[in-house]
Amino acid sequence: SDEFKDYVNIIYSGGDDVFAVGRWDKIILFAEEIRTKFKAYIGGREDVSISGGVVLVGPKFPIRMAAFQAGEAEDQSKDFVNENGKTKNAITLFGETISWEEEFEEVKKIKEKLVHYCGREEKPISKAIFQQLMQWKIQKDSFQNKTGNATLSFRWNTAYYLKRYIDRYKNDEEARSFLKSIQTALMCGQAMYNNEKYGLRIYNLFGLAARWAEMEMKEFENYN
Repeated sequence: SDEFKDYVNIIYSGGDDVFAVGRWDKIILFAEEIRTKFKAYIGGREDVSISGGVVLVGPKFPIRMAAFQAGEAEDQSKDFVNENGKTKNAITLFGETISWEEEFEEVKKIKEKLVHYCGREEKPISKAIFQQLMQWKIQKDSFQNKTGNATLSFRWNTAYYLKRYIDRYKNDEEARSFLKSIQTALMCGQAMYNNEKYGLRIYNLFGLAARWAEMEMKEFENYN
């Protein structure tokens, strides 16, 4: 299609495998398009799924090694098990594996809102929130994996810093509402855009969305 023809190259397509290279943001959309068309092709069946892996490398990085890393990311997706015990049907992006069902769309919507509020001309929300969200995710993982001196401090750090962010926008109800929604989602483990309860996993979704938003805004700034 016109959206992809100048940005994505299919290197291999055979059987049930596809390997493509291209501009990082277009590759993500390309993977989403494949998944959407595949789901429509099989009539929406839930017992047949598609998994994938996306890796980001520099323009001089050997394509053979990139293919190997993409294969590892794909394997990570195939090993994915969601909260309901369903396997596969996932995508690994920026090193984080999420389910295509519910989670990908949730992450995408959060990313879009972060880009909107941090990129608007008047009273943009500080892009420092990207690093905070990614850092809290790392701290949460350390706590769950019992590595280092990890504690539940990421929970009160979340409450403290988001309260400070909210207080900065006393005369901007739209920004306050968005930040309060983030606060509620993280503290209650509740998705922002669907009815799912994620518990502490919500930190993974916000961390991934922040990374995606950061990359997208850097791309826009470099382009302009």
